[in-house]
Amino acid sequence: MFLIVLSLPRVDSANQFSPAGRRIRRQINACQDGNYTVNGKTCCLCAAGQLLTKECEVNPEDRDCEFCEPGRTYNNKPNSETFCEQCTSCTQPNANLEVKEECTTAKDTACRCKQGYFCLSEPCISCNPCNKCEELGVKNSCTGTKDTVCKERSEDGNFSKLIPDIASLVGWGDMRNIAMADGFKKTILDNIQQNNPKQAEEQTISLLTEWEEKHGREAARMLMKALLKNNKNSKAQALQGIIRSDRSNKPASATP
Repeated sequence: MFLIVLSLPRVDSANQFSPAGRRIRRQINACQDGNYTVNGKTCCLCAAGQLLTKECEVNPEDRDCEFCEPGRTYNNKPNSETFCEQCTSCTQPNANLEVKEECTTAKDTACRCKQGYFCLSEPCISCNPCNKCEELGVKNSCTGTKDTVCKERSEDGNFSKLIPDIASLVGWGDMRNIAMADGFKKTILDNIQQNNPKQAEEQTISLLTEWEEKHGREAARMLMKALLKNNKNSKAQALQGIIRSDRSNKPASATP
């Protein structure tokens, strides 16, 4: 009896067959962070936080790498660079920045605005002072990436119903001077006085009514601005208190 031995093709674990039946070799990548080609040779990349000091010669992983200098230089991704990037400084003059996260060999410094400053760009090079909203008041506080949102002029309360309280606060003399500086004609002021002889509070109420007619929804804001311009800071502060009290329905004293 003859024994017939059939020779079967050897299965190579490093090979596979393509759909067309051709045998192709699987490429096994030994480079954990990827590779690059130089002078016809394929070398492994250095890891993030490192720089290349010597190209590979025989095997891809034979290249030499060194770490960047901690706190001074970094590389934030796998690379074949022969240098590291300088860490960003947050102490530039007048930039109003401070350190959020320290620089590491694999990550640049993260800066942020100091308290009271904001910046709209990323990364931020210089921060701007936050708006203080001295006339209108703050609606949303300033953050490092957003400026203060001031209250809208429509939130200044119902100026008409506040006129008597405002008149007692401002007084005829200051209100008359403010109106004249704002461009009110002298004939208007004279008529108000003639129609309300020896009644200073009534005169002031009439003038404030004219003031609202001229400035509309901005009447309170414009009056506060005029008081500040005339160094009547205590009256401006008291006016703001009257307006805030109206919004919260709490009584407020009109005495500066």
